[in-house]
Amino acid sequence: MKFNLGSLNKQKKLREMLIYCFLETTAWWLIISRFTGANPLSSLTTRTVSLMTFSLISAFLIAFIMDTNFSSNLILPIGIIGLIPIILDIEKLTFPIFGLLLLLIIGLFASCIPQLQLQNYFGLLTISLLVVAVVPITIYYGQYHYFPNALFTSFIAFWFLTAFFLEPYFTKKTQSISITSIVLLGATVVAIFFLSHIFLAFVSVILLLVSWYAKPLLLKSHWWLIIFGILQIIISFAL
Repeated sequence: MKFNLGSLNKQKKLREMLIYCFLETTAWWLIISRFTGANPLSSLTTRTVSLMTFSLISAFLIAFIMDTNFSSNLILPIGIIGLIPIILDIEKLTFPIFGLLLLLIIGLFASCIPQLQLQNYFGLLTISLLVVAVVPITIYYGQYHYFPNALFTSFIAFWFLTAFFLEPYFTKKTQSISITSIVLLGATVVAIFFLSHIFLAFVSVILLLVSWYAKPLLLKSHWWLIIFGILQIIISFAL
């Protein structure tokens, strides 16, 4: 019996992208739910549906860009599709929110243009910040029409965590022992312990350390982004 390794690898990539898409979207909305103590999905308005649709497509786009090594011709079409529900509901979302969401898509697309040279440490930190902040900010602003500065503090742990997990895609360093990986790991661990729920902080750190140790295997087996999504949800509950 012959196994088509190429087909098997594509299936693993698709599995990783779809699961991460669900986990990332859940984490984005959970951050706001935990911060406010309210369910942002309690009232299903057209604005909520538009933001949820954008969240799902954006999360898929992030995983798609990473798993295709920033080089697929489908990146721009997927980004445009993600903006369609926002454009159709732009009157209810307001122009500033549309501009912020557009910034995420532009940032992701720009990271794929070799001439811009964003596949480096600057690009890593910039894209990680956009991935962490844009959707939660728009969800909160869309619900309450203002944005509290205190929410930025909760983004710090997620920013370092995102940079840690996206680092191998931007730097092409898949080994666990590298200066960048260790620095981001240390920064993430410190930021996590500033969260309010100590037990979940410990659980997050243990899973993070195991992920760091098994980094080459998780990347090769396409579990890396899935672990990333799971960790975000755990840390969301620690807020």
